[in-house]
Amino acid sequence: LEKADSGKISFCGSDLPKNNKHIRGLICLVSDLLHLDDHLTVTDTLNFLLTAYSIKKERKLATLEYLLEKTGLQKNRDSQIQYLSAGFRQRLRLAASFLPHFKLFLFDEPFKDLDIWMKKKTIHHIQELANQGKSIILATHFLDDLKSVAHRLAIIQNGRFEDIVDLKAEA
Repeated sequence: LEKADSGKISFCGSDLPKNNKHIRGLICLVSDLLHLDDHLTVTDTLNFLLTAYSIKKERKLATLEYLLEKTGLQKNRDSQIQYLSAGFRQRLRLAASFLPHFKLFLFDEPFKDLDIWMKKKTIHHIQELANQGKSIILATHFLDDLKSVAHRLAIIQNGRFEDIVDLKAEA
């Protein structure tokens, strides 16, 4: 990223870059570009995630079970990542988005490789986040996926904003 030469950015009452660490803790990124260690199990990966997000020790087991249930990975808890299908890997990447402390969610192709059941569940989850007042930025090539979760659509081509469409006005 380039350094700003003017202006000010605030998020949740904190100024950037002064409070970067605090602000990073409020942002959840879900992307298929996030690397998962193939030799770790689903449980190991989720425990790493819980530690990274400073989930208290006494809450870890309950939170782990909650994430397994929300992602439908209970039966795969002891499976190594290398043996999971692409869709189950994507479910694992989505796990962080079920943690309650985030204020901003950046979803990059969240529906990629998901089966229809998990895709519907993820759409419902994103709708619930929006209903809770969370901020969501979702990038996808599949515009039909956006109709049920987005209020506005920004068309970006070659790195430039081409148009912003109000989806609720068109409904």
